[in-house]
Amino acid sequence: ASDSNTASASANTSAAAAEMFRLLVAPAEPFLDKNKFLCIVPDKILHYLPFDALVSPVTGTYLVEDYNIGVAPSSTVFVGLTDVAARKARKAEETFLGVGNPTFDRESFESLIDLKSAVKEVEAISSFYPRHRPLLVGPRATKDNIKSEIERADVVHLAMHYILNGKSEMLSGFPLAPKAPATEHGSDGFWQAAEIYGLKLPRTRLALLSACQTGIEQHYDAEGAVGAARPFFVAGVPVVVASLWAVDSDASAALMIDLHKHRTRDERPVTQALRLAKLDMLHGQDLRYRHPYYWAPFVVVGGLSTF
Repeated sequence: ASDSNTASASANTSAAAAEMFRLLVAPAEPFLDKNKFLCIVPDKILHYLPFDALVSPVTGTYLVEDYNIGVAPSSTVFVGLTDVAARKARKAEETFLGVGNPTFDRESFESLIDLKSAVKEVEAISSFYPRHRPLLVGPRATKDNIKSEIERADVVHLAMHYILNGKSEMLSGFPLAPKAPATEHGSDGFWQAAEIYGLKLPRTRLALLSACQTGIEQHYDAEGAVGAARPFFVAGVPVVVASLWAVDSDASAALMIDLHKHRTRDERPVTQALRLAKLDMLHGQDLRYRHPYYWAPFVVVGGLSTF
């Protein structure tokens, strides 16, 4: 019965993916070039849609198998961030900063689980970058340490939880290791979007938010659609990798490690590196990870870059 239910759910998902392809992609497909980058500007509820996982009713292939895809909040933002990316062209050697599995306050965030794979994730990724800052994992992943180190990094990888506040974008953020025990006045173990907006990151060209729901564009009455990537854009980062839903920790670690491998060893731009990592998982030996739930949540948001 369990196998039958799984097969039925998979069939329903494929049917829905094919229907969304028919509605959203098929009308424009005659004008698309598979050899060029495809930028998608979603609207409203489409911010939650993993376009990579849409299925062509004709070929039966996923959209990610045919196109190199990125997402942008608007065409104007895309052009502007592409210009910023051009001014931050890849250096011969990039400096990497990895942050993983902060030792957050359990009482304040009792529903969050320990991300053991995140430590192995940033450790493995750092090996691809000969120049890297000290890894900030566990109790070292404090707000002061991150703010001190992030300004010195070209590539920043954050493997940790993200808390989305449905009422205020500014109150969303990342739970971190508190520098001191929480008091009646609160704890410094939470890095709010408002604080990220205030950063000046003229050096950082790429931020990878290997956390849950960092790419979700929450709709706020006065602000419109806002996700975790926007504070980094304002701080000066032109390209951000973010996620659409609560990701599987082991799968996301494997995907992120593969992404950085393609990006550094194969010298691929991040959009191509992410696509190759997804295809590796989609066609890999682990049958479980072939399902879009594991590889489809991550998206490249912002401008087009050569890095």
